[in-house]
Amino acid sequence: MLGDQSAGKTSLVMRYVYDEFYNEYQGTIGIDFLSVEHKMGDRMHKIQIWDTAGQERFRSLVPSYIRDSRVALVVFDVCSEKSFENVQWWIDMIKRERTLDNMVIGVVGNKIDKEDSRMISTSDARALARDNKVFYVETSAKTGHKVRKLFSDAIQNYIDDRGKPGRTPDDEIFTEVTLTTEENTTARSHPCCVIL
Repeated sequence: MLGDQSAGKTSLVMRYVYDEFYNEYQGTIGIDFLSVEHKMGDRMHKIQIWDTAGQERFRSLVPSYIRDSRVALVVFDVCSEKSFENVQWWIDMIKRERTLDNMVIGVVGNKIDKEDSRMISTSDARALARDNKVFYVETSAKTGHKVRKLFSDAIQNYIDDRGKPGRTPDDEIFTEVTLTTEENTTARSHPCCVIL
């Protein structure tokens, strides 16, 4: 999970992993790690999520977590023009630092429950995603709106990409989805995704 401070990265992770939302969060210091199993159809995917700090002073840590990641999600606050303006910087950094050409990148417009404070239109966010050839999802960590869909779409995009030439499809029922860059964090069969 990448993006500016206070975009709601930790809130999205907490909603997805624990189905909880807290109005107050302490800012992430460095990088936090969580692991969860995600069922899609008859397959179970173990997902490792690296929740990165959005503050500028921690940005030097991020490239090492991007390099071997399978999926990167860039989160912005739909109520913050600055947060949205920085999405392009995050995407450029991902593309510069990644080692996998087939990394799935998604842009996430969060906090859509704050409709009265919204500053970024859906069409502007979709245009940015389209221009960068990445997928776009709007969420609300507070209400849970499309949070599970976000992670399902990220996993499905990665699985679909594995069927392309040069990729080996996974034949096993249990796969591990690593939403991180660390290859040696756990033993696994055919890693699926890495989500930052």
